[in-house]
Amino acid sequence: MRRSDSKHSISRMFDRALSLVGLQRTTQTRTSVFAGASGSRLTLDWIAPILSPDQECRGNLRLLRARGRELARNNPIGRHFLNMLGANVVGPAGIRYQALVRKTDGTIDRDTNKKIEEAWAEWGEKGNCTDRRRSGRPLLLARSQQGRGGDPPGHRGR
Repeated sequence: MRRSDSKHSISRMFDRALSLVGLQRTTQTRTSVFAGASGSRLTLDWIAPILSPDQECRGNLRLLRARGRELARNNPIGRHFLNMLGANVVGPAGIRYQALVRKTDGTIDRDTNKKIEEAWAEWGEKGNCTDRRRSGRPLLLARSQQGRGGDPPGHRGR
């Protein structure tokens, strides 16, 4: 008897035993919507902890920051990542303020908005921002430090 025949006959015997007590096996098999959630030889050794990103980093934060800083210093890909982070998140112009003051009739007050925006630009150029930099530079520097330190964008590290 071949192995597949033996497996089939055991299955038939199991079905007969269930029918004797008035039960029947369901033929429905559970499948996952996501391929990554299936259990196969390719995914069984995949460790997927159920932790938040903060919980995962908590024990290794110092090591992750040190490795991120080392990559930024000694790896051209790490340096390029920080440059792209600054260019794509902050942008070349930095922070720009757009005033949208309206008149009592609901239309935009262009003269007042222009004066406010000019005052904002003047304030940023006077050195009111960190290290006498343009108003966009401190944010660029902060975003670069975040990327170098291993924190995800928008994360307030501890």
